[in-house]
Amino acid sequence: MKFESVETYFKTGIEFQEAGKWGSAIGSYQQALQIAPQQAEIYQKLAEVFIWNGQLEAGIKAVQTAVNLKPDFAVAYLSLGNILQQQNQIELAIWAYTQALDVQPEFTEAQANLGSMYYHLQRYHEAIQCYQKAINLDSNYAVIYWMLGNAFSRTDQLEQAISCYQKAIDLQPNKVKFYLKLASLLVVKGETIQAISYYQKILQLQSDCSEAIVALRQLTQVNNLTDLSLVSDSSEGFEEGGVDLLSPLTEAIETEYHSLKNYSQTDEIFVENSKTFSPLETKYNQLIAYQSQAKFCLSKGHFEQAIAICQQALKI
Repeated sequence: MKFESVETYFKTGIEFQEAGKWGSAIGSYQQALQIAPQQAEIYQKLAEVFIWNGQLEAGIKAVQTAVNLKPDFAVAYLSLGNILQQQNQIELAIWAYTQALDVQPEFTEAQANLGSMYYHLQRYHEAIQCYQKAINLDSNYAVIYWMLGNAFSRTDQLEQAISCYQKAIDLQPNKVKFYLKLASLLVVKGETIQAISYYQKILQLQSDCSEAIVALRQLTQVNNLTDLSLVSDSSEGFEEGGVDLLSPLTEAIETEYHSLKNYSQTDEIFVENSKTFSPLETKYNQLIAYQSQAKFCLSKGHFEQAIAICQQALKI
């Protein structure tokens, strides 16, 4: 009966938390702790709600209690840092991620998120160091290569950035935003044909990607490529330098009670293009883009590539 009560209060607290009812969530977690005062995971969730409710001091105290109860509970600080960064309390988020790394030095997600905070502060060289450390810990996260590429790009290290984007694509070949960044840098370097091929790949993955459609039109219709501005600042959000900031790229927390699990959200918060097109408009845009690409290739004497592009257009 005691276990069932703890589980009930914990689940109820999560429901209140997800609904944004901070006071009710705090009450539920506190009732659970009256029954199970040694449960570190409940303190973690309580800390999250305190921070959301603006009770910063209480939140820090709760997360410190969680770590005192479970000394290797670095994910509690990671969770706290994720919430602080969402509230734009970047310096405090840096503190939280640093605390997580003090507890668990080889913590890939904390290292990457720390880099993201430095990126937000335009401390790009420090961000690069953090991302590189994260990759040394785990080289299988495509998004960290992508973020490292963004940081290299901001410091005009274009070759390194391109290498990172290509590695990200190798690991996760269906992610549109990886191709967008790579293609835009290739345009800057004057490698137009290769950039066009990547924009074509984007349209294969997402046929209504307006950024790729507009870029292709510009690339194939404008002769003076140095005047192009293919990726505007408005399309790059704060999260372009951030790993999956809303939730850690970490395994679910194991708890003493099998039903008490980490209910943190898992969706990415990278800024995506919200513009949509009707199916007819999408096909028209694709045909226009292919037509322009073919004309451009012909003007450069790339006849075989022009033919291949026309054949692709016929499939629409």
